[in-house]
Amino acid sequence: MKTYLSIVAAIILLAFATMIGLSAVGIYACFDCALLKYQELKIESLSDVDTVILGDSSVGFALDARAFSELSGRKTVNLALTGYNYGFPGAYALLNQLLAKARPNNVVIAITPQTYALTITELDGLPIRGFLQASRSSPQSVFSISPSISREAAKVLSKGLFDKRFLNEGIDYLKGRVPPLPEDFQHFDYMRPYTEILDVKTVIETWGANVTHDYDPFFSKMGKLCHENGLNCLYMHSTLLELVVQRNRAFIQELGNRIKDAGIKVPYSLPIAIPESEIGNNINHVRPSLQPLYTRKFHELLAPVLR
Repeated sequence: MKTYLSIVAAIILLAFATMIGLSAVGIYACFDCALLKYQELKIESLSDVDTVILGDSSVGFALDARAFSELSGRKTVNLALTGYNYGFPGAYALLNQLLAKARPNNVVIAITPQTYALTITELDGLPIRGFLQASRSSPQSVFSISPSISREAAKVLSKGLFDKRFLNEGIDYLKGRVPPLPEDFQHFDYMRPYTEILDVKTVIETWGANVTHDYDPFFSKMGKLCHENGLNCLYMHSTLLELVVQRNRAFIQELGNRIKDAGIKVPYSLPIAIPESEIGNNINHVRPSLQPLYTRKFHELLAPVLR
């Protein structure tokens, strides 16, 4: 009887371990990471680059890397991800990937202040999930940021390992059923821009003056990474509806001070303000037709501080 129970227990444990293993494969396969994978493909093909743009959708939609390269005379690549899903942690992970392939002179990190208006807990761990996704080729790095980030990462991982979706995606990945990247990425060098226009009358964003400390460990790590590799790292508050800039100057300036304290240059204390007549589908996005204009605006601001 004891032998029988031992065999049953062993079978159950093996099945459980198999399920966990398949879920881990599903997490690594990252089926919902199309944009991240597109940016990683760009990194893989890089041999030489002068200026790298990291950040969220605000700069992803506003800055055309090819036009910026022509304006600046510097080979530029835009590796923007998205805000709440990746934000600063995603930018840090991509820069680590990039440094294994190339050594740029300039690294521009452009993230809208709205990204920091909520804590990681309020975002249900989304930025840590994105950090895990962007660090999946070197998972040990996830647990080298700080004890608090390690705890958050462990929570996100434990939840994912018991997620049926990742189990199924792990099976699909092993069977070779991997979804292709959208063709839009090649055409736009990013996601397809949204055509809707925000009704500015609905905007209520007011963030006070207290910036969450959740991202401080990433600021410190980024500052150290830039210093150790001799990079000219520049942080910009990207683009933001003019009305929201006016309401939240104290918040934005405190955020900039926090990033400066980590050893990252912040040459401008406020975002590029978007007038109501130029706003796109949300408070951080410019209208798609205005990308050439905002590429020039980014260039005008960055030209004096690029190395």
